Amino acid sequence: MRIGLKWRYGALVVGLVIIVWGLWLVYASAHWMAQVSWATVTVDERPVVADAYIGNPTENEAEAFLLIHVPELGDYLLNFDGENYREASSNEFARFYRHAWTFRSMDGGHFIRPLPPQTNNQFRFLSHGHIMTVQF
Repeated sequence: MRIGLKWRYGALVVGLVIIVWGLWLVYASAHWMAQVSWATVTVDERPVVADAYIGNPTENEAEAFLLIHVPELGDYLLNFDGENYREASSNEFARFYRHAWTFRSMDGGHFIRPLPPQTNNQFRFLSHGHIMTVQF
């Protein structure tokens, strides 16, 4: 009994989907971020419209990263575990509908200490001559 060509292609497609899905689960956690609405951003104590995306590259919730995209000012990656941040280039990530994908692992790059917070759950840092505050 011969297996039809349609069945072979179907089995090949199913196999490829399973392999891609498996690689996605292993690889994506260090790169995939989801949009959040609970972060507020101010520049020099004035509220600005910014997009925020959170990602968790490990099973430890404390090791979360927050990507902040502030139009015309810059992009920033905040590290909750290390309580530090770094400027991110717009070439390091792609934004999609309610998600973002980082091209390199979130924990890659040189992170620096922010300014001392004025309240709990706050990142403050100097960027291009402005004091930026991210409050959650």
